[in-house]
Amino acid sequence: MARPKSYPSDLRQRLVSAAADRLAHHGPNALSLRELAQSQGTSTSAIYTIFGGKAELIEAIVREAHDSFSAAQREALGAGDSLECLQRLGMAYRRWALDHSSLYLVMFGCHPEAPPPDIAFQSFEPLLNAVSHLIEAGTLRPSDARLLARSMWAAVHGWVMLEITGGAERLPNQVFQLHLDTFMTGAASDATRAAQASLRAR
Repeated sequence: MARPKSYPSDLRQRLVSAAADRLAHHGPNALSLRELAQSQGTSTSAIYTIFGGKAELIEAIVREAHDSFSAAQREALGAGDSLECLQRLGMAYRRWALDHSSLYLVMFGCHPEAPPPDIAFQSFEPLLNAVSHLIEAGTLRPSDARLLARSMWAAVHGWVMLEITGGAERLPNQVFQLHLDTFMTGAASDATRAAQASLRAR
């Protein structure tokens, strides 16, 4: 019986990264497994062995993107008990997207089918949990937690997409922080805004 062929330990990750670049910039129809394999010094049989085929490769890319992004969001969330945690989530969101722009574009623009619901939710869950907790604590104004979280997500997503796709110049972190602060002020409860004003007046 023939022994299973072994491949370099980093080949899977290299294939995912290279395929994500192709998907992000040219779409799934332009993803050639033969060209992908050649670019990484391997064969198409390696791709079939590791992933199973083109559809499974794309699914692996989408899942890796969401897993990595979700992990970064959970790490940034911390205790999730203050407006600062929302700012951390926003900053971590932008940092991950800029550092993994191809994966980000695959997540939100180039993959022809929506990711499985469980994958999509795990990306949104840290923000939703934080917003829900802060509404209950009176830190944020009374509102529908899911709608408010989606509004926050859209505010950050729009900014990031403009930076990645070249629709706007990449600005310093401090400018993006101001963008977050402005949104947080609008979402804060009256009590929170009064407390912040009192601190500034001291």
